[in-house]
Amino acid sequence: MAIQQGAFGPVVEKIVNPTPSDDLNAGYGIGTVWVNTATDDVFIAADVAVGAAVWSGPVFEEIYTTHIIQFPALAEDLATGVMGGRPGTPVGESGEHGIFTAIRAKAIAGTVGSGAGATTILIEADDNPAFSSPTVLFTLTLTATTEFDDTVLDNSWAVSDIFVRARCTAVEATAPKDVNVLFYFKERAENF
Repeated sequence: MAIQQGAFGPVVEKIVNPTPSDDLNAGYGIGTVWVNTATDDVFIAADVAVGAAVWSGPVFEEIYTTHIIQFPALAEDLATGVMGGRPGTPVGESGEHGIFTAIRAKAIAGTVGSGAGATTILIEADDNPAFSSPTVLFTLTLTATTEFDDTVLDNSWAVSDIFVRARCTAVEATAPKDVNVLFYFKERAENF
């Protein structure tokens, strides 16, 4: 058993979770920190009564950082094509980011489009900036409204797809104006 001193008390590293028999007689005190190195779960001894030890935990949940990428239309009237920075936006480098989870995409227009057809914007991800085989994450349909929000993924986001973009694939007869697309995702904190 490896023991170090932590902020709460001694730190014990094992490959299992603590049990009620990991008590005062086994050498543990209140405030002892137990790290299950197989799962990275952390527990803290709240009571070390003989045969009835109580361990709080796991005490640390996964930690995420939320990101928002903005893709403005490149002209006042929305047109088909890539929106925002071209060819797409890198969200990380291979091996230098945590796991990404797409949360939602939102399109906002200053004025409503009108006429025949539908305005459709795709949020896409790919493993290269040329977007040779993009995966559609969200489909936004901005027809007869100035706001559309999508929280249901069309496809899963592959861990190797580190480039994202918004691409307008169709526009109503009269295009909506001043369109801005927001893509929300979270990244799990990792140790590198």
